[in-house]
Amino acid sequence: MFIRKMISAITPIFVWLVINVYVLIFSKFLSPLSGLIVDILPSSLPWVLAITLIINAFAQVAIVSLTTIVAIRKFSYKIKCLTFSIPIMYLLFLLYNQPFVYIFVNTNEKSVFLDYTPAMPFWKASIFITVQYGIVMLITTLITCRKKGADND
Repeated sequence: MFIRKMISAITPIFVWLVINVYVLIFSKFLSPLSGLIVDILPSSLPWVLAITLIINAFAQVAIVSLTTIVAIRKFSYKIKCLTFSIPIMYLLFLLYNQPFVYIFVNTNEKSVFLDYTPAMPFWKASIFITVQYGIVMLITTLITCRKKGADND
């Protein structure tokens, strides 16, 4: 099956696409909502900021984990495939990443704490984004493969 052979290339492309769609949706719709809440209740800024960061990080980890779990269960994605996926994901994020907060990497001109910080260079941001997502994919792969192996025994 073609997909089974190309899963190490398809998985990082799919993760990259879904993350970019998520970033677009988050920045266009959910960020203005949190800004509206802060405008109405200015004293809620720290809470809104903290909740937004937690929801953002959780959503990104969920996207990467669920994609990896589907790849493992449906297409026999293994650790060997992951070693081929990481460089592809790095190249994709080097090619294009929107100014945003990727789990713990801020690629935007404004930092999370609302003061000016210079934007991180694309190549450095791509390395950190790829390492974060690679770690999430590795942990998910190890846990799911171990559970899959325990179910088969």
